[in-house]
Amino acid sequence: MQLCNAFLLPQMLLKHFGLSASHAGFVIFPGAILSTLLSRRVGAMIDERGSSRMLRTTPMLVLLAAVLFAGLGTHFWVANVFVYMLMNLGFAIISSSVSNEISCILPSSQLGSGTGLYQLMQFIGGAFSIAVMSSAMEWQKQLPPSQTYANLFWGLAVVAAISNLCAFMYLRRIAPKATSSSSS
Repeated sequence: MQLCNAFLLPQMLLKHFGLSASHAGFVIFPGAILSTLLSRRVGAMIDERGSSRMLRTTPMLVLLAAVLFAGLGTHFWVANVFVYMLMNLGFAIISSSVSNEISCILPSSQLGSGTGLYQLMQFIGGAFSIAVMSSAMEWQKQLPPSQTYANLFWGLAVVAAISNLCAFMYLRRIAPKATSSSSS
């Protein structure tokens, strides 16, 4: 979903709002800087609170951002500065939490393979989502641009909701293991 958003947001800024490429870059830039500046704090939060706790709450942040993109971002270009910051922060926390979770679950002999597989899944998912979004843009070319982009972001909100459900199910499954290991 992260790569899909990195594709979709510039398209919307250029084609719907008529911004130049450099202005679109300035809209996206604060989100990139924010996740860079907060990366140490994100790592400390994960170490302090645990990756499973972060995976319980942070997907809601991404869902909220997708809904805000669909509702506000398609009407006010300046809203995208703040919503992208929110979404980028959510992705940074989730990505770091999943990497940490992988390192806790897998034995050290499988850690390189597991991390590599996770990265591969991210790139394949990103490429697939971009292909789906570009096709969906083409299918909706008869609609006004604001409606087209709102539909696409609502679609991303559905994906985020499914991700929240998956995170909930995963955390529910590992909860009994965590309580049994902490009681021994």
